[in-house]
Amino acid sequence: MIKGLAISTVWVLDQDRAREFYTEKLGLEVRTDMTMGEGGMRWLTVGAPDQPEVELTLMVPGPPAMDPESAEMMKKLVAKGALGAG
Repeated sequence: MIKGLAISTVWVLDQDRAREFYTEKLGLEVRTDMTMGEGGMRWLTVGAPDQPEVELTLMVPGPPAMDPESAEMMKKLVAKGALGAG
């Protein structure tokens, strides 16, 4: 049984612009901003100051999370605004 949610992914096209929007416009704070591994995948999370147990991961579609073809389809959906309320 699921008793809580700690991390949720929000797909974005540009992590720097997303970081700016979520922090400067929505008032969230950066929790983690680091580059991982040789491939340089950036792990960027933000969250509400009064809710430390929940984070949004701002991710650009692509490897290693998905293959290049799926990433391109996801990027088109993100650009179109077709991926939900996040």
